Amino acid sequence: MAGAVSAGIFGRYHDEQSWLKITMGTVYPDSVVSMCRHMQWQPHLSVRARDFAADLVITANPDWQFCTHNKPGTAHGQPFVEMMRMSFFVAGPNIRREAIVTDPVRSVDLLPTVSEMAGVSINKDDFDGRPIRSIYESPQTETQNFRMPLIWQDLDLGAWAPRQYAPRDIYPVQPTSVNRPDSFWDLNNAARNALSVTELSVNRLFDDTVRLIGFRQRPTRTAYRWTQRELSRNGVMLPDLQLNKVALGDYSWYSSGNLQRINNGTDWVQRKVAEADAAIAAPLAAHTVLGTPLTNGAIDIVQYSAWELRRVGTFAATTVLDRWLLDGLEDRTDRVINFRLGEPAER
Repeated sequence: MAGAVSAGIFGRYHDEQSWLKITMGTVYPDSVVSMCRHMQWQPHLSVRARDFAADLVITANPDWQFCTHNKPGTAHGQPFVEMMRMSFFVAGPNIRREAIVTDPVRSVDLLPTVSEMAGVSINKDDFDGRPIRSIYESPQTETQNFRMPLIWQDLDLGAWAPRQYAPRDIYPVQPTSVNRPDSFWDLNNAARNALSVTELSVNRLFDDTVRLIGFRQRPTRTAYRWTQRELSRNGVMLPDLQLNKVALGDYSWYSSGNLQRINNGTDWVQRKVAEADAAIAAPLAAHTVLGTPLTNGAIDIVQYSAWELRRVGTFAATTVLDRWLLDGLEDRTDRVINFRLGEPAER
């Protein structure tokens, strides 16, 4: 696109319709607006951008797709001009006869256009698109007369025939890959399944084993619920330590389950101290006596930092294991298997 559009244009602000007109003659029409929407660079999406915005957008080269099988039909979702142009034929009251609209529009403009033609009152803020008004002979108004449309059976001349299409034959010499994401025995899946064993609940395993022997009740779950009910009935409120969710991986104090129990216990102590502080400060008409707001704020920062540190560490460990070690091993194995082909197993 840089070869078809002056670089100076990118230094100035343009609205979405202007960007569409500027880029419509390039290889990547409307790519600026599409990229901004993919990255969620819009004020009303700023809340979602942190968790859902993409960091990188990848597309295949022209005439290539990220498909593993040759499927008939057209491609969708790619930024190339041949993928983004379509035909739109419309006829009806106040529609210009035999006119060709050359102004670029988007597919999201079709719904508000059809709604307006049908006399349906719409709120423009509810749509990403806008009505296409260049198709009318005179300005469109909300009081536009609406006639019942004809149905296809009234117009069908029997001249349509299905298009004959045969996909190209698959190239016979296909590379082989040990990367099988859908297979249970895939190296990455096997590693993840092995690691997930530590998340199995000890109590659930015991209860299921007892049931296999012949008992109908689940003893640990029944005992846990009875204890909670009796404590609540006697006014005893203990921190939620989630003892019914003890997992095999909780043998270490820094497991996710134990850290959550420590977090819950700390929150419980904070609440009790804050309640005591409020009870002492109330007769003195003071906001606090023990300084719990400041203390609890500092504790909350420590808790948040600990969870963030664990999250970053878990992500780093997963990246090293999954993306570097296992993916690297699969890639090297693929190169050995396909060394005679001169083609990678995955493109």
